[in-house]
Amino acid sequence: MSIPKISDLVNDGKFVYFLGFLWADGWISKRDNSIEIVIVESDFNELKDIFFNTINWNMYKKQRSVNKVSFGKPQIRINKSLPELKIFLLNNGYALKSGGSPKQILDKIPKDLHHYWWRGYFDGDGSIAISKNGCKNLSFWSVIDQEWEDLKNVMYSCQIKFNVYSYRRKCGCSSSLTVTNKNHILLFGKYIYPNLSYDFGLKRKFDKFLLL
Repeated sequence: MSIPKISDLVNDGKFVYFLGFLWADGWISKRDNSIEIVIVESDFNELKDIFFNTINWNMYKKQRSVNKVSFGKPQIRINKSLPELKIFLLNNGYALKSGGSPKQILDKIPKDLHHYWWRGYFDGDGSIAISKNGCKNLSFWSVIDQEWEDLKNVMYSCQIKFNVYSYRRKCGCSSSLTVTNKNHILLFGKYIYPNLSYDFGLKRKFDKFLLL
């Protein structure tokens, strides 16, 4: 199954969401034209209509294990050899997405659809935590040298206060962009879900905004 021209797909909100999710959790083969995503099965079941909206993926179920002892939730691995899509992704920053800037891909997407890209990225790499004592935070996590400038600009445009933290530990280094003010977390929710109205994406993450 061939996919429509990429130039047309970037005008489709669900494909733009897919591109954001792929930036967070996707993998592009260096050996061939394969594109791949591994996702928890329960999340895949919720997103499969988006993933299969334009691409007929090959799909495999997998279970992580160590010494034949299973752990973690069942996962789904989807992949497909898509030369046109791979070229498009490599030409728009996806080869260096770990730590890199999504500016190139965002420049290809109509401005009024950017919130779908950030929604996909949030569903892949973002989280909302609500602690028992009532503390709340929204965070994006990445590598220690992540280029946060584009996400910062989204926060600035929405008048959201945030902090960027770096963590250096023996088990590994990372960084996060974090929002801790309830009202400012809601502002981000209203950006990726205009009027805080759900249409598609991970419903469990959308619901967290409603619990604030």
